[in-house]
Amino acid sequence: MVDFMLSKDLSLDYVHDLPVGVAVPILELLRVCQAAPSKSWSPEIYDFIGRADLAAQARGDRLESRDKHELVCDNIRTWSSLMTARR
Repeated sequence: MVDFMLSKDLSLDYVHDLPVGVAVPILELLRVCQAAPSKSWSPEIYDFIGRADLAAQARGDRLESRDKHELVCDNIRTWSSLMTARR
């Protein structure tokens, strides 16, 4: 599903604009993907689901401690936005 969304250039903004009955299952799917991502996904998928830490790792980027902290904070913000998107 996430592969399909990326191949069609669909964004989270697009999902948020969908009717609630359509958007909520998609947002839940993304939340589950974020919580339990596959180890074989591309960096683009990790970025899309808000896992910049795994995207950097998949790219082979070397991160300093401060960078890791910023990525964790970004992941928390993304997670929070997915959880509260349709309240």
